[in-house]
Amino acid sequence: FAGNKRIHDGLEFFTHGTLLQVGPQPGNPVQEVAARQRPRRLVEMPLHVLLRLVPLRKGRSALLIGASYPLTQVYQHQQDAEDGVITLSALLGIKGTFVFAIVAFLLLNVLMFAYLELKLQSIFPFLMFLMVSGPAGMYLVRWMRLVWRDPIMANYENTMKMSKIGSACMNVFFLALLVFEIIAWQPWN
Repeated sequence: FAGNKRIHDGLEFFTHGTLLQVGPQPGNPVQEVAARQRPRRLVEMPLHVLLRLVPLRKGRSALLIGASYPLTQVYQHQQDAEDGVITLSALLGIKGTFVFAIVAFLLLNVLMFAYLELKLQSIFPFLMFLMVSGPAGMYLVRWMRLVWRDPIMANYENTMKMSKIGSACMNVFFLALLVFEIIAWQPWN
């Protein structure tokens, strides 16, 4: 780290997320050669390089929490308004909360694909993620349709059911991913 920025492969990352390209580190011949071969604009970089620059770990966590948490507040808009509490879910409204959650989950799928493909060099973990998270996604869409027809369906019971299904799916996925990595690592060989 240099001040409020981090230098990686000849690029400066400011802590607030702005990306600026700077030259190679002085005296590093490998970076100087790489800098001459590197495209000058970010948009010209290959997709795999761009995906490595995205803070995938933080992005995935933020999207998972950002998509899930507003759904836990969807049934208590009136109580929050009476208490003077302003939540993201209340600001978005019931329908907006569901749209926000679905968009965040779709973005999470994109980042999960990028992360798993780059880290594990295999499509199997991402397909496993889709398969395991499928029940949560299907329940979310089903619940959304019910709520759009009848807002009374945005209740505590359905919220907790969504939370239980989603957390169970994620636990199964991370357990399966752990098993996949152990098998891929093959500690017995």
